[in-house]
Amino acid sequence: MKFLKKIPRQDLGNIAILILFLVAVMLGALIPNRQTQAANQETLAHRSAKLTKEAEKRVSALEKAPSDENLEKAEAALKKVLDKNKREAFQKRIELVKAVLATQAAAETAVKRLEDAPSQENVKLAQEAVDKVDDETLKEAFQARIAAVQEKLEAAKATTEATSSTNPSSTVGGETTASSSQTTPRTSNEGGTTYTPVPETANDASSATTPSTVSPPVVEEPADSTVTSTPPDTAGQD
Repeated sequence: MKFLKKIPRQDLGNIAILILFLVAVMLGALIPNRQTQAANQETLAHRSAKLTKEAEKRVSALEKAPSDENLEKAEAALKKVLDKNKREAFQKRIELVKAVLATQAAAETAVKRLEDAPSQENVKLAQEAVDKVDDETLKEAFQARIAAVQEKLEAAKATTEATSSTNPSSTVGGETTASSSQTTPRTSNEGGTTYTPVPETANDASSATTPSTVSPPVVEEPADSTVTSTPPDTAGQD
């Protein structure tokens, strides 16, 4: 206080004014800073809400129409979401759609394999894969492709069976031989003697190493085997 008494009143007034000025400057600096912080927070919240809305739009589109293109867009929007909880919720929804896409891809692979290599085994595998598809429209399309291949397989089978029934054959020792019922016996006539050869027959697989037995020809005697001799003419002899 003694120090202040030594200062003239005029100087004290100046000091007081200076102090008030400094306080005013400090307050003026603090108020705009608070306003700036509030504005920044409002901008950040607005930006976060906007990014969340965009992610919701992309994820919903992916759920309605699962595709690789929509999946890529949804994942790109997900990376921009600022709210951690909302980002995790979006990620779970995307994972569910990924499982659907994987099922559809597996069905497409199985059906394509069937079309490239038709067989009853591939028909079974393709059908099992298609049964797991939830999209009814897509499932019907897969089913139609399977039915087309199945129809071709059945037609080929019917053709093979028809061919086998009209041309029966037996396999002996790894070789295919005509049935004995289709062999027509031939009749030969040599020197007035008639005989009929007996065709060879295959009897079990052992006939491949054992020669076939041929029955001896049946000889038919001539109807009249008596020979009449004419005596020489003796009328001119004594």
